[in-house]
Amino acid sequence: MMITKKSSLLIVSALMLAFVAKANINYNGTKLSTNDKFTRTECGTAYKDVLKEVSGLACSRQTPGYLWAHGDENTGEDKKIVAIKPDGSLVMTLNISGDPGRDDWEDIATGVYNGKNYIFIGAIGDNDLAYKDSYYIYYFEEPAITSGTQTISVNYIRFGYPDNKAHNTETLMYDNIEHVFYIADKAEGAACHLYTLPFQTNYGTSTQKLTEVCALGNGNTFDLATGGDISPDGKWMAIKNKEYILLWERQGSESLT
Repeated sequence: MMITKKSSLLIVSALMLAFVAKANINYNGTKLSTNDKFTRTECGTAYKDVLKEVSGLACSRQTPGYLWAHGDENTGEDKKIVAIKPDGSLVMTLNISGDPGRDDWEDIATGVYNGKNYIFIGAIGDNDLAYKDSYYIYYFEEPAITSGTQTISVNYIRFGYPDNKAHNTETLMYDNIEHVFYIADKAEGAACHLYTLPFQTNYGTSTQKLTEVCALGNGNTFDLATGGDISPDGKWMAIKNKEYILLWERQGSESLT
């Protein structure tokens, strides 16, 4: 299948067509016209012997020029992590240990913290709205990409939402400037909400609460967020659904929120 990850800035950047603006610019709730559509650039093919469906995709920081990807729960591959080339060919398979066993991985991100490169995996999907406060971000130091298979032990952050309700989510982003996670839920028929959680390595097993930032769309309904990313330099944040892309530009050292 084509590499069409829900939340990769590689794909988003090829479709920067909707709203190049800061968060206070009004969101146009009408559908794009045919004149607003841009041609997608296909860069490779991930064959089904690598992943049947790519659910998470992020650029490697440790080995530039390569990508990390994981599969989808629908194909039973949400816990399969692979390193691939931009053309979709398999380089390495990564197995993990030490996780709490939460399924429905939805997104992956990479970032730097205290001078170390990390991989973050969002076990944040909840189609049946059954988990409430059992959402996880797995994290581990990014290994060098070599051929073959590696097994690596992970740490995790458990979190819940400030309204103490279940949320189905597919978007996990990490800001290298403030070392904060940004999470956008996948509200259906209502505005998606953006949340934050600082990255720390000493949370332990306690459940953290996200902080709500805002509803997306400035009063217009921007629902079903399926992915997003923050650029490695922290200058840009993009969140998309099936029709639109919201894009924010950071000015200087200001907070994205």
